[in-house]
Amino acid sequence: MIQVIDNFIPKNKFVELKNFMESPLVKWNYIDGINKDKDDDIEKFQFAFPFYIPNGGPTCQEVNLLSPILQKLNVMFIVRVKANLTVASLEPKVLDDYHLDFRPLVGKGVKTAIYYINSNNGATLFETGKKVESIENRIVIFDHDIPHTGISCSDKKRRIVINFNYFPEL
Repeated sequence: MIQVIDNFIPKNKFVELKNFMESPLVKWNYIDGINKDKDDDIEKFQFAFPFYIPNGGPTCQEVNLLSPILQKLNVMFIVRVKANLTVASLEPKVLDDYHLDFRPLVGKGVKTAIYYINSNNGATLFETGKKVESIENRIVIFDHDIPHTGISCSDKKRRIVINFNYFPEL
């Protein structure tokens, strides 16, 4: 099941998170590929910011900005949380092949959620054919084993999302 929820967290909490994500305080890491460790395609790269890494826990104080999202998701156990930033392209295009966010995850009950920081004409596309537009303060929640990919934006300088991989409370 793919669930889309608009205005996911209160406006004041969203503005606080968005202001941080769009600030120079975020130390984005260049990733030479979208879903692979390295990709020779000149257009396939992104910037990532880890909030929570597997077997390592939180990476920064600002992880507390995610508390309203984690609470509403009823997270029991965080596997990974990372933000992705892709830059604008001349026209919206599929960023890479369909994928699962965190391949080592197996089993029932694992969820993925994509939270949109800024509105733009990019989107998330699922192998099922469903398309979810990038609208700020929107979240899409789905079973981890549903392949998906991103679509770049062309109307803003950047597209920012935060990916959550987690086990929800039962």
